[in-house]
Amino acid sequence: MVAKAFAAFENEQQVLVFASGVSRSNEVRAEVYQREIDLFEKQDTDLRLVYFSTCALFDPTLSNGPYVKHKLRMEERIRRSFQNHLIVRLPNLVGHTKNPFTLTNFIRDHIVQQETFELHLYAARYIMDVEFVAQDLAPLIRSNERQGTSINVCSDEPIPLPQLVLLMEKILDKKADVIRTDKGHRYSVDNADFMAHLDVRHRHRYALDDLENTLRKYYGCAVRS
Repeated sequence: MVAKAFAAFENEQQVLVFASGVSRSNEVRAEVYQREIDLFEKQDTDLRLVYFSTCALFDPTLSNGPYVKHKLRMEERIRRSFQNHLIVRLPNLVGHTKNPFTLTNFIRDHIVQQETFELHLYAARYIMDVEFVAQDLAPLIRSNERQGTSINVCSDEPIPLPQLVLLMEKILDKKADVIRTDKGHRYSVDNADFMAHLDVRHRHRYALDDLENTLRKYYGCAVRS
């Protein structure tokens, strides 16, 4: 999904968009993380590297998990190996993908298939359209001013998971079968740097009240993508 969104950089010889990462944030298999490390070690360090990390680094409930620990180690490897790099910390992305482990695909599939799932009442997540993110990051990737830096890319406000499920129910015209639990956590991400570089005309599409339009764009029918 991410690689396709950034396909415009495919023929730019001096930019390496490293979009071959770990696809599951709850991944526990060491060989999956090692595969990304091995691929990274083969890259030309003279190129400008764009690496996708995660905003989950700021979630204290995930800080001890293997996914976040791996991302932190990868960020450090990049700083040591690539003088010209841009580390992009992303939130949950929405786009055309068959990956069943993305948050919105997981919710969509369980609603459509009428499968019960656990809903954490106090959890909230930042969600953005991958196509919009690619468009708005393109100028930063091509700019020398971001050389050797990191940027947190997310919207101003996360959506509570109960509200997200309600939106998906509305779009799919089906009720979710959920087990509500008093779990979850809402964390904050400093996105001021990203917003300062964002075209003011585009800010509305990351607003929480515009999220329904984003979800309808990809889940406007119940057919699995």
